[in-house]
Amino acid sequence: MHDYLDIASALLEVPKLDVLCTALDAGLRETYREVRVQVKPCPDLEAIGCAWSGLGGEPCILELGGEPFAHNPRFRHVHYDVRQLQRCMGRNSGKVLGAGMAWPGAIDGHCGEVIANLDILGEDASRVARVDTDGDCIVEPYPCGQYAGLANLFISEGKTGPVLEVEVRRRFGPEGSFPQALRSSLAPLAGAGLGPIALGGVFQLIQGQIRCHVMPDYECIAFEYYDREEERVVREFLRYFEPVGPGLLCFTVLWTGDPTGGTLDLRPTGEHTHFYHPANPALGGHYHYDVTPETVHYQGWFVPAATLYRIGNIYAHLRREFPSGRRNSS
Repeated sequence: MHDYLDIASALLEVPKLDVLCTALDAGLRETYREVRVQVKPCPDLEAIGCAWSGLGGEPCILELGGEPFAHNPRFRHVHYDVRQLQRCMGRNSGKVLGAGMAWPGAIDGHCGEVIANLDILGEDASRVARVDTDGDCIVEPYPCGQYAGLANLFISEGKTGPVLEVEVRRRFGPEGSFPQALRSSLAPLAGAGLGPIALGGVFQLIQGQIRCHVMPDYECIAFEYYDREEERVVREFLRYFEPVGPGLLCFTVLWTGDPTGGTLDLRPTGEHTHFYHPANPALGGHYHYDVTPETVHYQGWFVPAATLYRIGNIYAHLRREFPSGRRNSS
Protein backbone atom coordinates (compact mmCIF):
# COMPACT_ATOMS: atom_id res chain seq x y z
CA MET A 1 0.00 0.00 0.00
CA HIS A 2 0.99 3.66 -0.19
CA ASP A 3 0.02 7.03 1.21
CA TYR A 4 -0.59 8.86 -2.05
CA LEU A 5 -4.35 9.22 -1.78
CA ASP A 6 -4.50 12.96 -1.13
CA ILE A 7 -7.34 14.59 -3.04
CA ALA A 8 -8.08 18.12 -4.17
CA SER A 9 -10.88 19.42 -6.36
CA ALA A 10 -11.90 22.54 -8.22
CA LEU A 11 -14.89 23.66 -10.24
CA LEU A 12 -14.60 24.01 -13.99
CA GLU A 13 -16.42 26.38 -16.29
CA VAL A 14 -19.45 24.75 -17.93
CA PRO A 15 -20.64 26.95 -20.81
CA LYS A 16 -23.88 26.11 -22.56
CA LEU A 17 -23.45 23.57 -25.31
CA ASP A 18 -24.43 26.06 -28.01
CA VAL A 19 -21.62 28.37 -26.83
CA LEU A 20 -19.13 25.52 -27.04
CA CYS A 21 -20.56 24.52 -30.42
CA THR A 22 -19.97 27.99 -31.85
CA ALA A 23 -16.41 28.15 -30.49
CA LEU A 24 -15.49 24.70 -31.77
CA ASP A 25 -16.98 25.32 -35.19
CA ALA A 26 -15.03 28.56 -35.62
CA GLY A 27 -11.76 27.20 -34.23
CA LEU A 28 -11.72 23.90 -36.09
CA ARG A 29 -12.17 25.70 -39.41
CA GLU A 30 -8.63 26.99 -38.93
CA THR A 31 -7.36 23.39 -39.05
CA TYR A 32 -9.75 21.30 -41.17
CA ARG A 33 -11.30 21.93 -44.58
CA GLU A 34 -14.59 20.31 -43.63
CA VAL A 35 -16.14 20.91 -40.20
CA ARG A 36 -19.52 20.02 -38.74
CA VAL A 37 -20.27 20.73 -35.07
CA GLN A 38 -23.76 20.22 -33.68
CA VAL A 39 -25.58 19.85 -30.39
CA LYS A 40 -27.41 16.56 -30.76
CA PRO A 41 -28.89 13.77 -28.65
CA CYS A 42 -26.12 11.33 -27.82
CA PRO A 43 -26.21 8.19 -29.95
CA ASP A 44 -26.02 4.85 -28.20
CA LEU A 45 -22.25 4.65 -27.74
CA GLU A 46 -22.45 0.98 -26.82
CA ALA A 47 -23.02 0.41 -30.54
CA ILE A 48 -19.42 1.44 -31.30
CA GLY A 49 -17.81 -0.48 -28.43
CA CYS A 50 -18.22 1.69 -25.33
CA ALA A 51 -19.23 0.14 -21.99
CA TRP A 52 -21.86 2.87 -21.48
CA SER A 53 -24.59 4.44 -23.58
CA GLY A 54 -23.93 8.12 -22.94
CA LEU A 55 -21.70 10.76 -21.36
CA GLY A 56 -24.13 12.62 -19.10
CA GLY A 57 -24.83 12.70 -15.39
CA GLU A 58 -22.49 14.53 -12.99
CA PRO A 59 -19.56 14.58 -15.42
CA CYS A 60 -16.10 15.18 -13.95
CA ILE A 61 -12.47 14.61 -14.83
CA LEU A 62 -9.77 13.05 -12.69
CA GLU A 63 -6.02 13.51 -12.95
CA LEU A 64 -4.10 10.80 -11.14
CA GLY A 65 -0.46 10.77 -10.07
CA GLY A 66 2.33 11.97 -12.33
CA GLU A 67 5.48 11.05 -14.23
CA PRO A 68 7.68 10.26 -11.18
CA PHE A 69 5.28 7.46 -10.23
CA ALA A 70 5.73 5.97 -13.69
CA HIS A 71 9.48 6.32 -14.10
CA ASN A 72 11.34 6.70 -10.80
CA PRO A 73 12.01 3.18 -9.41
CA ARG A 74 11.42 4.58 -5.93
CA PHE A 75 7.71 4.98 -6.72
CA ARG A 76 6.94 2.10 -9.05
CA HIS A 77 5.06 0.24 -6.31
CA VAL A 78 2.36 2.92 -6.35
CA HIS A 79 -0.88 1.84 -7.96
CA TYR A 80 -4.59 2.53 -7.62
CA ASP A 81 -7.86 0.69 -8.05
CA VAL A 82 -10.56 2.60 -9.89
CA ARG A 83 -13.09 1.70 -7.18
CA GLN A 84 -10.75 3.19 -4.57
CA LEU A 85 -10.57 6.36 -6.65
CA GLN A 86 -14.36 6.52 -6.85
CA ARG A 87 -14.66 6.35 -3.08
CA CYS A 88 -12.12 9.18 -2.72
CA MET A 89 -14.34 11.27 -4.96
CA GLY A 90 -17.48 10.48 -2.98
CA ARG A 91 -19.00 8.35 -5.71
CA ASN A 92 -20.21 4.77 -5.50
CA SER A 93 -20.59 4.12 -9.20
CA GLY A 94 -19.69 5.62 -12.53
CA LYS A 95 -18.87 5.10 -16.17
CA VAL A 96 -15.20 5.72 -16.88
CA LEU A 97 -13.27 6.55 -20.03
CA GLY A 98 -9.79 7.86 -20.67
CA ALA A 99 -6.09 7.08 -20.66
CA GLY A 100 -3.72 5.70 -18.06
CA MET A 101 -0.72 3.55 -17.28
CA ALA A 102 -1.22 -0.14 -16.64
CA TRP A 103 -0.23 -1.61 -13.29
CA PRO A 104 2.58 -4.08 -14.17
CA GLY A 105 1.53 -6.31 -11.30
CA ALA A 106 -1.72 -7.02 -13.14
CA ILE A 107 -0.11 -8.09 -16.43
CA ASP A 108 2.87 -10.27 -15.47
CA GLY A 109 5.24 -7.33 -14.96
CA HIS A 110 4.64 -5.70 -18.32
CA CYS A 111 4.15 -1.98 -18.88
CA GLY A 112 1.28 -0.79 -21.03
CA GLU A 113 -1.15 1.90 -22.10
CA VAL A 114 -4.63 1.45 -20.60
CA ILE A 115 -7.60 2.39 -22.73
CA ALA A 116 -10.14 2.96 -19.94
CA ASN A 117 -13.67 1.97 -20.97
CA LEU A 118 -15.71 0.63 -18.08
CA ASP A 119 -18.80 0.68 -15.93
CA ILE A 120 -17.73 0.48 -12.27
CA LEU A 121 -20.70 -1.73 -11.40
CA GLY A 122 -20.93 -3.53 -14.72
CA GLU A 123 -18.90 -4.29 -17.82
CA ASP A 124 -15.21 -3.50 -17.95
CA ALA A 125 -14.31 -3.34 -21.63
CA SER A 126 -10.94 -1.68 -20.97
CA ARG A 127 -7.92 -2.77 -22.94
CA VAL A 128 -4.16 -2.47 -22.58
CA ALA A 129 -1.68 -1.92 -25.40
CA ARG A 130 1.82 -3.23 -24.71
CA VAL A 131 5.00 -4.16 -26.56
CA ASP A 132 5.50 -7.87 -27.12
CA THR A 133 8.79 -9.79 -27.29
CA ASP A 134 9.18 -9.00 -31.00
CA GLY A 135 8.81 -5.26 -30.44
CA ASP A 136 5.32 -5.19 -31.92
CA CYS A 137 2.15 -3.83 -30.34
CA ILE A 138 -0.37 -6.21 -28.85
CA VAL A 139 -3.73 -5.19 -27.40
CA GLU A 140 -5.42 -7.33 -24.76
CA PRO A 141 -8.42 -7.09 -22.40
CA TYR A 142 -7.66 -5.27 -19.15
CA PRO A 143 -10.66 -5.78 -16.87
CA CYS A 144 -8.91 -5.30 -13.50
CA GLY A 145 -9.38 -1.54 -12.97
CA GLN A 146 -5.79 -1.10 -11.73
CA TYR A 147 -3.70 1.92 -12.70
CA ALA A 148 -0.05 2.60 -12.04
CA GLY A 149 1.23 6.08 -11.39
CA LEU A 150 -0.70 8.24 -13.84
CA ALA A 151 -4.06 8.52 -15.58
CA ASN A 152 -6.53 11.07 -16.91
CA LEU A 153 -10.12 9.89 -16.68
CA PHE A 154 -13.59 11.23 -17.47
CA ILE A 155 -16.33 9.90 -15.20
CA SER A 156 -20.08 10.29 -15.51
CA GLU A 157 -23.28 8.35 -14.90
CA GLY A 158 -23.32 7.32 -18.55
CA LYS A 159 -26.71 8.89 -19.18
CA THR A 160 -27.91 9.78 -22.63
CA GLY A 161 -28.66 13.43 -23.38
CA PRO A 162 -27.36 16.29 -25.48
CA VAL A 163 -23.73 16.16 -26.56
CA LEU A 164 -21.37 17.97 -28.88
CA GLU A 165 -21.10 15.94 -32.06
CA VAL A 166 -17.96 16.94 -33.95
CA GLU A 167 -16.98 15.76 -37.41
CA VAL A 168 -13.92 17.03 -39.31
CA ARG A 169 -12.11 16.04 -42.49
CA ARG A 170 -9.01 16.99 -44.49
CA ARG A 171 -6.56 18.85 -42.30
CA PHE A 172 -4.68 21.81 -43.75
CA GLY A 173 -3.49 23.48 -40.54
CA PRO A 174 -0.27 22.63 -38.68
CA GLU A 175 -1.95 21.09 -35.60
CA GLY A 176 -2.06 17.37 -36.29
CA SER A 177 -3.73 16.35 -33.02
CA PHE A 178 -7.52 16.38 -33.05
CA PRO A 179 -7.80 16.79 -29.23
CA GLN A 180 -5.28 19.66 -29.33
CA ALA A 181 -7.28 21.29 -32.11
CA LEU A 182 -10.35 21.04 -29.87
CA ARG A 183 -8.39 22.68 -27.01
CA SER A 184 -7.18 25.50 -29.22
CA SER A 185 -10.71 26.14 -30.43
CA LEU A 186 -11.89 26.62 -26.84
CA ALA A 187 -9.07 29.01 -25.93
CA PRO A 188 -10.89 32.19 -27.07
CA LEU A 189 -13.56 31.53 -24.45
CA ALA A 190 -10.92 32.21 -21.78
CA GLY A 191 -10.37 35.59 -23.39
CA ALA A 192 -14.09 36.19 -23.04
CA GLY A 193 -13.76 35.88 -19.27
CA LEU A 194 -14.54 32.22 -18.81
CA GLY A 195 -12.42 29.93 -16.64
CA PRO A 196 -10.83 26.62 -17.67
CA ILE A 197 -13.03 24.21 -19.59
CA ALA A 198 -12.66 20.43 -19.80
CA LEU A 199 -14.19 17.95 -22.22
CA GLY A 200 -14.39 14.20 -22.14
CA GLY A 201 -15.54 11.89 -24.84
CA VAL A 202 -14.92 9.35 -27.53
CA PHE A 203 -14.05 9.74 -31.18
CA GLN A 204 -13.45 7.52 -34.18
CA LEU A 205 -10.72 7.76 -36.78
CA ILE A 206 -12.86 6.89 -39.79
CA GLN A 207 -10.24 7.55 -42.45
CA GLY A 208 -6.56 8.35 -42.36
CA GLN A 209 -3.67 7.24 -40.17
CA ILE A 210 -1.89 8.45 -37.05
CA ARG A 211 1.35 8.27 -35.06
CA CYS A 212 1.24 6.68 -31.61
CA HIS A 213 3.44 5.21 -28.92
CA VAL A 214 3.40 2.33 -26.47
CA MET A 215 5.63 2.24 -23.38
CA PRO A 216 8.02 -0.74 -23.44
CA ASP A 217 8.74 -2.86 -20.38
CA TYR A 218 11.28 -1.36 -18.00
CA GLU A 219 13.80 -4.16 -18.50
CA CYS A 220 13.70 -3.58 -22.27
CA ILE A 221 15.03 -0.03 -21.91
CA ALA A 222 18.81 -0.51 -22.14
CA PHE A 223 19.84 2.94 -20.87
CA GLU A 224 19.01 5.49 -18.19
CA TYR A 225 16.21 7.63 -19.56
CA TYR A 226 14.95 9.35 -16.40
CA ASP A 227 16.74 11.95 -14.23
CA ARG A 228 15.78 11.13 -10.64
CA GLU A 229 17.20 14.43 -9.36
CA GLU A 230 15.14 16.59 -11.70
CA GLU A 231 12.27 14.07 -11.91
CA ARG A 232 11.97 14.24 -15.69
CA VAL A 233 12.54 12.16 -18.80
CA VAL A 234 15.86 13.09 -20.42
CA ARG A 235 16.15 10.50 -23.24
CA GLU A 236 13.60 9.16 -25.67
CA PHE A 237 12.57 5.63 -24.69
CA LEU A 238 9.08 5.04 -26.06
CA ARG A 239 8.20 2.63 -28.87
CA TYR A 240 6.58 4.57 -31.70
CA PHE A 241 4.28 3.20 -34.40
CA GLU A 242 3.38 4.96 -37.65
CA PRO A 243 1.20 4.83 -39.66
CA VAL A 244 -1.68 3.34 -37.65
CA GLY A 245 -5.33 3.28 -38.67
CA PRO A 246 -8.03 3.81 -39.79
CA GLY A 247 -10.91 2.33 -37.80
CA LEU A 248 -9.64 3.43 -34.39
CA LEU A 249 -11.78 4.08 -31.31
CA CYS A 250 -10.24 6.84 -29.18
CA PHE A 251 -11.00 7.88 -25.59
CA THR A 252 -9.93 11.40 -24.65
CA VAL A 253 -9.84 13.84 -21.75
CA LEU A 254 -8.80 17.44 -22.41
CA TRP A 255 -8.76 20.71 -20.49
CA THR A 256 -7.77 24.31 -21.23
CA GLY A 257 -6.13 25.15 -17.91
CA ASP A 258 -5.90 24.67 -14.15
CA PRO A 259 -8.78 26.41 -12.33
CA THR A 260 -6.53 26.85 -9.28
CA GLY A 261 -3.89 28.74 -11.22
CA GLY A 262 -1.35 25.93 -11.21
CA THR A 263 -1.35 24.35 -7.75
CA LEU A 264 -2.76 21.04 -9.04
CA ASP A 265 0.27 20.28 -11.26
CA LEU A 266 -1.82 19.10 -14.18
CA ARG A 267 -0.38 17.25 -17.16
CA PRO A 268 1.36 19.95 -19.26
CA THR A 269 -0.07 18.75 -22.58
CA GLY A 270 -3.63 19.54 -21.48
CA GLU A 271 -4.97 16.29 -22.90
CA HIS A 272 -4.51 12.53 -22.79
CA THR A 273 -5.88 10.17 -25.43
CA HIS A 274 -5.58 6.40 -25.79
CA PHE A 275 -7.13 4.19 -28.47
CA TYR A 276 -7.56 0.69 -29.83
CA HIS A 277 -8.93 -0.92 -32.96
CA PRO A 278 -12.08 -2.96 -32.23
CA ALA A 279 -11.13 -5.64 -34.77
CA ASN A 280 -7.32 -5.58 -34.86
CA PRO A 281 -5.41 -6.59 -31.69
CA ALA A 282 -2.17 -5.15 -33.11
CA LEU A 283 -3.40 -1.54 -33.04
CA GLY A 284 -3.57 0.48 -29.84
CA GLY A 285 -1.72 2.91 -27.63
CA HIS A 286 -1.24 6.59 -26.91
CA TYR A 287 -2.51 8.85 -29.70
CA HIS A 288 -0.21 11.64 -30.94
CA TYR A 289 -1.39 13.14 -34.25
CA ASP A 290 -2.46 12.28 -37.76
CA VAL A 291 0.11 11.65 -40.51
CA THR A 292 -2.33 11.77 -43.47
CA PRO A 293 -3.78 15.28 -43.43
CA GLU A 294 -5.53 15.09 -46.80
CA THR A 295 -7.52 11.98 -45.93
CA VAL A 296 -8.03 12.27 -42.16
CA HIS A 297 -11.64 12.02 -41.00
CA TYR A 298 -12.74 12.09 -37.36
CA GLN A 299 -16.16 11.91 -35.73
CA GLY A 300 -16.67 12.23 -31.98
CA TRP A 301 -19.00 13.01 -29.12
CA PHE A 302 -18.07 15.18 -26.14
CA VAL A 303 -19.51 16.88 -23.06
CA PRO A 304 -18.02 19.40 -20.63
CA ALA A 305 -17.03 18.33 -17.13
CA ALA A 306 -18.20 20.30 -14.10
CA THR A 307 -15.49 19.30 -11.61
CA LEU A 308 -11.80 18.49 -11.68
CA TYR A 309 -10.42 16.04 -9.12
CA ARG A 310 -6.71 15.64 -8.44
CA ILE A 311 -5.57 12.52 -6.59
CA GLY A 312 -2.00 11.57 -5.73
CA ASN A 313 -0.21 14.78 -6.69
CA ILE A 314 3.35 13.45 -6.56
CA TYR A 315 4.82 16.88 -7.32
CA ALA A 316 3.25 18.37 -4.19
CA HIS A 317 4.66 15.46 -2.17
CA LEU A 318 8.13 16.07 -3.59
CA ARG A 319 7.95 19.78 -2.77
CA ARG A 320 7.11 18.93 0.82
CA GLU A 321 9.84 16.30 1.00
CA PHE A 322 12.50 18.52 -0.61
CA PRO A 323 11.50 22.14 0.07
CA SER A 324 14.91 23.36 -1.11
CA GLY A 325 14.39 21.70 -4.47
CA ARG A 326 16.95 18.95 -3.83
CA ARG A 327 16.13 15.35 -4.75
CA ASN A 328 17.25 12.12 -3.18
CA SER A 329 16.69 9.12 -5.41
CA SER A 330 17.87 6.51 -2.93
